[in-house]
Amino acid sequence: MNPMSLNPEIRSQVARYLQALVLVLFYGSAQAANLKDLDGNPCGDMTPARGAWNYWDQPAYMNSKQRATEESRRQELEGHAWAIEDNWNNHLRIAKELMHTEIGTGQGGSVSGHLHFTLVRIPNHARALEMLIEYAFLIPKKPRHERLMRRPECYLQAAFVFAPKDAFAYGYYAIYLYKLKRYEQALQMFDKGLEIQPNSSELLYNKGLTLVRMERWEEATTVARAAYARGHKLPGLRAMLARKGIKLAEGAAPKKSTATP
Repeated sequence: MNPMSLNPEIRSQVARYLQALVLVLFYGSAQAANLKDLDGNPCGDMTPARGAWNYWDQPAYMNSKQRATEESRRQELEGHAWAIEDNWNNHLRIAKELMHTEIGTGQGGSVSGHLHFTLVRIPNHARALEMLIEYAFLIPKKPRHERLMRRPECYLQAAFVFAPKDAFAYGYYAIYLYKLKRYEQALQMFDKGLEIQPNSSELLYNKGLTLVRMERWEEATTVARAAYARGHKLPGLRAMLARKGIKLAEGAAPKKSTATP
């Protein structure tokens, strides 16, 4: 079809859409290409692979018209589940097993190779980011393991550059910073995540732990109450505050609020 044969109004809409798409792709790629590690050095090109997709979204296996039907939606969900399971079976499961071996290399490659393969294709893959953080602190004890292809913070930043509305992408980077005792930076990342999901008990809990480490007791108490009121189960934060003589009521219900959840 000749594009010039389209209705002028439709041509205009298509042109605006393509301009917006180019800007989004260029801006996201430019950001990923200009990331820096915690020492201020360039990360290298962290641009996602062609066809990369958001861990929490359904991949566009079908066009927008097909998505309108219940059957196509079911197939799309099945395709998403298959892609996640396939990646686990062929990459992350193997990486998990190799992580604790002497040489870190085996079926299909190394731990770092499997993690890199996953994170350039699904930059905010939750399980991969968890494993990345675990491996970042394990690898110094494994001299025969292949080094990570990029610094951990580069992968972690690339996750929220790729998926800026993923609250937990900020949370994973915050956890990494917390483990490095960079508490102020960790707090900033937890706050970014909480801007997106203000009622996340997990983000609130970890923010509370960070505030305890910073000895900001009043803020830590407020955040801890919010985390437990929203159903968080881990007792560690409660215990840390108790050691300072701050006791939280067991199973306290959240105060009524007019704020939108």
